Amino acid sequence: MLNFPGRNFGPTGMDQNLTTGQTSKNFEARQTCFREQYSVLGEMRATDDVLAENLADNVALEMTYKAWKKQDELGKKILPGVEYTSDQAFFTAFAQNWCSVSKGASGTHSMGKLRLLLTLQNSRQFSEAFSCPIGSFMNPSKKCSLW
Repeated sequence: MLNFPGRNFGPTGMDQNLTTGQTSKNFEARQTCFREQYSVLGEMRATDDVLAENLADNVALEMTYKAWKKQDELGKKILPGVEYTSDQAFFTAFAQNWCSVSKGASGTHSMGKLRLLLTLQNSRQFSEAFSCPIGSFMNPSKKCSLW
């Protein structure tokens, strides 16, 4: 089982188990979803460290998107002359973050391409923004979520 960083941080540090038996089982099921998802697309290095980074990518996208929506409550177009919605512009900017020349996975990180594709596949908001049909590559019917 993955010992996700911060999982046991309490008011006195990492000296206590903050989860109940059921919470731990739920967490294990959710991390298994991510592990299986990444292995299907060829991520052979699904170590706990790599999985923790992959989970962090998914959580970061979700939190960043929520912050984006909060500041963009009017849904304004942000780039005059570009026909993207504000959500499409957000996800395009997110994707550009992963543009790189890569020779593969390194250290505790998956290949950038996998980090991008799998994180976006898990985003319901991405699928809605680009009208990806349910069951398509970018909108699989089974999505993984930590929450």
